[in-house]
Amino acid sequence: MCSTGLSAEKVGAMAEEAGMVVIADYGNPVAARLAKARLEAEGIKAFLLNENAISVNPFYSPALGGVKLVVAARDADRARELLGLSGEPPPPGGQSP
Repeated sequence: MCSTGLSAEKVGAMAEEAGMVVIADYGNPVAARLAKARLEAEGIKAFLLNENAISVNPFYSPALGGVKLVVAARDADRARELLGLSGEPPPPGGQSP
């Protein structure tokens, strides 16, 4: 659960309802921040879910499904292309590069 009392699944579902999609999961917060910075340098607004919890306690990463990189649905294909990811969303609980 995050500090708001919501589970990672609930936060992810809320993001999808708002037109946001998870394009990648990272076990390492630094790698997630680098990917986010790459997207923002190209003008794509991106957000990270679970970053703070995993930064404080890295052992939470498997339980939370890693740091999730989230972008607007309309930017998802371009973001995946920029990061060299496949067009498939990450598997639940899986880890992207």
